Amino acid sequence: MMKLSPSGQRAMDVVLGPLFLSCLLAVILVATRLVLQPSTLDKVRSETLHDYSLTMFFDADNDDISIRTYLPVANVRHEIIKESILSGSLSLDDNVTEEGRTRGWNGNGAKLLRYHALLATKDMRFELDPGLPIARDISEEISPWLKGTPAVPVHNREISQLWETIRPARRTELVPTLTAIYDFTYNEIEGAPFKGFTDALTTLRLRQASCNGKSRLFVSLAGSNVIPARLVGGVILNNGRKRTSHQWVEVYAQNHWVPFDPTNGHFAALPANYLQLYIGDQSLFTHTSDINFDYLFDIKKEYLSSALFRFAEETPTLSTINAAQLMAFTGLDEKTIGIFLLFPFCTLAIAFLRNIIGFKSFGTFMPMLVAAACVFTGLFTGLATFSGCVLFAFACHTSSDRYYLLKIPLLAAIIPLCTGLFIISLWLLGGNSSMQFGMLALFPVIVISFRAERIHQMATVRNWQELIQSALGVVVCTSACYLAFSSVLLQSLFALMPELLLLVLALQIYIGRWSGMRFAEYIRFRHINADGTVLSINSRNRDFVNQLNERKLLDLAADKLRTKAALRAVHIPVAETISTCASHRQLESFIADFREHSAFVIKPNRGSQGNGIVVIHHREGDDYVTAGGRRMTEENLIQH
Repeated sequence: MMKLSPSGQRAMDVVLGPLFLSCLLAVILVATRLVLQPSTLDKVRSETLHDYSLTMFFDADNDDISIRTYLPVANVRHEIIKESILSGSLSLDDNVTEEGRTRGWNGNGAKLLRYHALLATKDMRFELDPGLPIARDISEEISPWLKGTPAVPVHNREISQLWETIRPARRTELVPTLTAIYDFTYNEIEGAPFKGFTDALTTLRLRQASCNGKSRLFVSLAGSNVIPARLVGGVILNNGRKRTSHQWVEVYAQNHWVPFDPTNGHFAALPANYLQLYIGDQSLFTHTSDINFDYLFDIKKEYLSSALFRFAEETPTLSTINAAQLMAFTGLDEKTIGIFLLFPFCTLAIAFLRNIIGFKSFGTFMPMLVAAACVFTGLFTGLATFSGCVLFAFACHTSSDRYYLLKIPLLAAIIPLCTGLFIISLWLLGGNSSMQFGMLALFPVIVISFRAERIHQMATVRNWQELIQSALGVVVCTSACYLAFSSVLLQSLFALMPELLLLVLALQIYIGRWSGMRFAEYIRFRHINADGTVLSINSRNRDFVNQLNERKLLDLAADKLRTKAALRAVHIPVAETISTCASHRQLESFIADFREHSAFVIKPNRGSQGNGIVVIHHREGDDYVTAGGRRMTEENLIQH
């Protein structure tokens, strides 16, 4: 049997080690996928979606009510990725006609209705033939749109007189005629805030109108020239909350309905953020009178990887498997799927920031959970709200000191307090709350996991430097995880190539075996580490503590009293143990043992990283003064 040299044995250990094998397997699987499915990388792309919500409020006094509105319908311009409806106890009816899709609610017992949809939209632009004549052979299907109405007159003296003043030289051609109509309604009719229904003649006489007046005048002028035109109503999908809908125009030309918006300046084109709800001169809402009806649109632009919601119809094979598609079968939404897929990557980011850079935080992976909630609320809103929850929990800890609550019941008591605060906030907001705010319900539980009691403890002993460093570390780690969760590239890669998790595993193993100095240590010891003699924490833990000690000895070292006994047994001097306390019944006698001493240290028997330690430097009268200068009474020591 051949014996390897030490260098050869080390090389063999590397080749057969988990780090190398994980990397090798990841590379093989990725290469196989790209060979069998070369179009995989073409699916790594971002899509702009719109999160659209309509909330309707009313007060029916327990009487039967009827409410009807138009909802989005899939067409060539927009696609409904998903939708949901909150209707309470009201009965529903859904109807789709040429005018649009209407949804009705009937009954009593509810005061709020909500519709929510995730929409994919695209723009539309037409190139009209400049020499195309105005068509005279209008089909029976289109001809009804040439008929006027009282609000949109076609055969009217004022409309005819106006046309004589603005008509183009080539009045028999379609594009010059539409250009003249568009230029007049866009440039000569002054815009105005919506103040209610405005017909075409009122718009002409006032030379001022909102979108509905401008659009009606446009349709009236088109109809007087025997050009089929119709009103279209909907919502402009701009970020934010609003109560305003919008109207524009469609003209039938070249066998298509071509859009025009004389309010916002779109000629034969429509931007992607225009959501069509109905066709014709309709009212967006109809409802029972005297119910104090109101409504609110809540719109937010989203950027998501198409790999999270556009799946192949055929049964996935090993080379075409999409991890997001598998999780979608469980009912998870797109954002949650993206977060779940990137949890391993975020743990890698936190391990890098803590073990390589040297950032501290209050909890190892709590920043990742906070960042996951921030994906739904926004980073700054999430951090601000989370900070408020932490401060509230800190106040609860501080105010509970006088009651001597045990640790676990105290933490359990803070959860209903934080949850109650959240419920009160929802009650105050009423129907103005949103799904984004609802995601903040995660924070009460996260606050407890975040170890708010640790913040209280650090503040109690005035360890302000560590408190600030840990808080800064939380912000940095949370921000890094938030950027990862929001990355469309990462969402796509881990959905389409889940084998990349093996590469993440390999990097985690590498960080776990890395013994170099942390970046923070280079800065901290830069004046005394010129010759590289400072032992880093990583090297101390991995190269010395873990390798030179058996597991049972590490457990022994974690117990301070057992360690002292072991050291005394081999005649190694240790500090005197003044007193020990194993239960709350011993607290009084435990503190009484200190009265004869002016300097001592209180520490937990199995604590670490300085947690729970109080250093008493001297006494002033009946008070104990810590190394940080804080005065503590015996009552304070008992509480601690």
